[in-house]
Amino acid sequence: LVIAEAMACGKAVIVSQAGGAIEFTEPGTNALTHPPGDAPALAARIEELARDCGLRHRLGAAGRATAERCFTRTRVAIELTPIYQELSPAR
Repeated sequence: LVIAEAMACGKAVIVSQAGGAIEFTEPGTNALTHPPGDAPALAARIEELARDCGLRHRLGAAGRATAERCFTRTRVAIELTPIYQELSPAR
């Protein structure tokens, strides 16, 4: 959730091109990405963000919009309700 939370706060994020975060990020639009395990590529992305204030602001604003669109209360409730029902002792 850290990536989604950072996006919701309007912060620019860098994510690995694998895992769950890649499902809701658009490279270069609302996040920067790097190949999994590629430390030099991650370092380059960090430097890119550090040097470009405009990029940080653009990615942050786009990330906020993505979080608002993808992580609504309704969506979260729809996804979590079956889990809670399965765990309920009343079953």
